[in-house]
Amino acid sequence: MIVMWLPRWAVWLAGFVVILAGIACLVLSDGIIHGWWQGTFQAFGVGFIVGGLVDIMAISAVTHLSGEDATQRDLQEQTLESAQQLLARVETLETELGNWRRTQGS
Repeated sequence: MIVMWLPRWAVWLAGFVVILAGIACLVLSDGIIHGWWQGTFQAFGVGFIVGGLVDIMAISAVTHLSGEDATQRDLQEQTLESAQQLLARVETLETELGNWRRTQGS
């Protein structure tokens, strides 16, 4: 998954670059470009700003959730290991109790 390969700062930087491109398009559409291109640059500007915000939020959420999944998976593995150790100890105690009862009965 590509989210795991990118550092968090790179994701935020890419999102902010897209947002800045949107702001630049809106500035160009208002002050410099007139005519039918003005509407096109306004659409690009709004699209880039919204897209940049959605990218930052979505990728941050996915990164956060995948981190929680890893933590939960580690906790489950530790719990399973502890349960296996406890089961092995109970079996050992049962064996020792059976041996003790045999020695007491003879």
